[in-house]
Amino acid sequence: MWIELKYNRFNIPVPDDVTILNTMKIQSGKYHLGDELDLFIRYQPFKHWQFSGVLGYFAPGAIEQINSRDPEDSFWFSFQFLLSLN
Repeated sequence: MWIELKYNRFNIPVPDDVTILNTMKIQSGKYHLGDELDLFIRYQPFKHWQFSGVLGYFAPGAIEQINSRDPEDSFWFSFQFLLSLN
């Protein structure tokens, strides 16, 4: 089994007049887009079988309101099954 925990802090070097994903803008004079924490797990019970899963959490930083609402934290999850035929 393989487990990895990653932390990412995202800063935008030149945030003025930049729109990210057509919805997000950084507050004037600030650079912090947000923080992300990811947990990766991989398990290989047999030679040709492998399971992988990822759980992620993102907390917005100095992002302006979107559609008159404060940006919210987000979670994501992914699962993969790999079967090798050779």
